[in-house]
Amino acid sequence: MALTTEAYGPTDRNVNRNVGEWQTGHLVGDGTSVAVGAGDGVLGPVHNNVAVAGSVSFHDAISGASLDATNRILLCDTAAIGTKSAESFPFRRGLQVVTTAGTNEVTFDFTGRATLNPRTFGA
Repeated sequence: MALTTEAYGPTDRNVNRNVGEWQTGHLVGDGTSVAVGAGDGVLGPVHNNVAVAGSVSFHDAISGASLDATNRILLCDTAAIGTKSAESFPFRRGLQVVTTAGTNEVTFDFTGRATLNPRTFGA
């Protein structure tokens, strides 16, 4: 399994989902990514950018938890380009994403505190 390239943003403010603002996750490659390490939020629209045999699954689980069908909130086939889900799915514990094809390129929107934050604080 290769490392998934992850990009999240915006991370330095709370987005307002009521007026259409979301954080965005962009994943390239296969692997497991932690979008929200712990806490609640909402998984929004999911888009597949490259047609490749494989899947992407979203799990309601804290960082480091086992990922299986019991905590999966959405499973998308990535064989065709386009919107895979326009619905919103709440999560309570955290949000982890598993992609299964090395050439996957998936974009998804979510609310919740993103794992990565570009700001660095000095000691």
